[in-house]
Amino acid sequence: WQWLAPSVAAALLFFAVLGYNQPSMQQSLPNTDYVAVLTDNTGVATLTALTTADNKNMWLKWENITLKEDTNLQLWAISKRDGETRPIAVFENTSTAQLALDEAEWRLVTDSSFLLLTEEEVGGSAIDEPSEVLLAKGACVRFSEPKT
Repeated sequence: WQWLAPSVAAALLFFAVLGYNQPSMQQSLPNTDYVAVLTDNTGVATLTALTTADNKNMWLKWENITLKEDTNLQLWAISKRDGETRPIAVFENTSTAQLALDEAEWRLVTDSSFLLLTEEEVGGSAIDEPSEVLLAKGACVRFSEPKT
């Protein structure tokens, strides 16, 4: 019994500390509202996009993308309401990790069924339509119900 009491006390202390720290660990994670994993034509993840409803930010996790010289990347949303494809953002490289969305861009994301990533001329598409060089596509999944 002499060895059992310290073991039980240590186990209880361990679980008490674990239970106490768990809520603070959850608060440090982003309150994700939407997620899209964009994959290339072979199924390899190219870009993961997470958004939050709290501050209308999009977090971007880029994978290995080879960008040709004198080109940019452009992110597009395909509306689930009308099927139209609309531009969200143009990227000169893959170093952008967070994108602040304005109200119009946020609405594009919340209304989208898919996100597309295309290769475009510098500055993005001049005609507001995606080029034929589709790098990746991914379905948008909403985690939370819309607030009314």
